[in-house]
Amino acid sequence: MANQNIVQNPISLFKLPTIFKNRANTRTLLTVHLLRELFFIISSPLSLICLILAIALILRQFNFKRLCKACLYSVISLALLTTQPYFADLLLYPLEHEIAYSETLVEFEGTDFIVTPACYYSTVGKVSEISRWSHCSLQRLVQASKLSKELNKPILVTGGNFLHDPDTNYSQKAFDLLLDLGVPRKNLILVAKGIDTASEVESIKSYITKKMLFSLRQLHI
Repeated sequence: MANQNIVQNPISLFKLPTIFKNRANTRTLLTVHLLRELFFIISSPLSLICLILAIALILRQFNFKRLCKACLYSVISLALLTTQPYFADLLLYPLEHEIAYSETLVEFEGTDFIVTPACYYSTVGKVSEISRWSHCSLQRLVQASKLSKELNKPILVTGGNFLHDPDTNYSQKAFDLLLDLGVPRKNLILVAKGIDTASEVESIKSYITKKMLFSLRQLHI
């Protein structure tokens, strides 16, 4: 009976080593992916601060006052350091430059819309209009205007009332700037909603079924 089964299913026997090998490779890749995600979670400043605070509380329970104080000083130093713009840019640099971006426009000719997520616009003080825009806002909007002109595609301008002045709408300001940059009014679609990335995506969900090109920083994906 055993020999008969072998004759009837010769192909499955030859496939077994390949199946086991594929499963082993899948487990290895999954393990590497999980370890990588765990590393990123643990190495983030907020996670490190929480971890060191937890260690400080444990040390305090066991009356290790010096070590507890050292942990608290470390938390304060880490919090002050990671909130500085230069250090924050160093932390974000690997994430922002990990993806290979394309600067060729041929592959984007089938795009239906260009999306430029909101960044920030200052409503505080008496300064020039251009000075109110944050660096990332200018990069995104300038890149979006460039893409719109070269591809002749409309821009979805998102962003609601999340600024310091609640009466000022971000997308309306971005709309006006894009007009000043030479984007035709017919290629601008105002979506005056969204206080964060998730709500901005929600506000344009009716367009998501079509092909879109996102303008992020000075690059695009």
